[in-house]
Amino acid sequence: MAATLWPANSHLAPKTIGQLLLLGVLGGAMAYLLFYRLIAMHGPVFTANVNLLIPVWGVLWGWLLLAERIPAISFLGMTLVVGGLALVLWPGSAGAAQPADRDQPREARYSAR
Repeated sequence: MAATLWPANSHLAPKTIGQLLLLGVLGGAMAYLLFYRLIAMHGPVFTANVNLLIPVWGVLWGWLLLAERIPAISFLGMTLVVGGLALVLWPGSAGAAQPADRDQPREARYSAR
């Protein structure tokens, strides 16, 4: 959609277009590979909860690399996200995600619960 809204009088060099495509394809491919590896290693529940940390990392990278200010409300939000994830993912807590028993047959894993 952005390509249809691009001003007609602007010009992008072929090198710029190539760099944007490279960044999008490689960045997207790497993200998906890491995402699926994380699912395979730790399961979908853990991976879905870890996705909640993406905005936190974005804010922290902006602060570290671009010297952006972090408002107090953002600190509060990041604290709530990290605290909530700690409650859910902490081993032994009531809401903690349990790893799948990969040694059992699939039917046994789901019939026992």
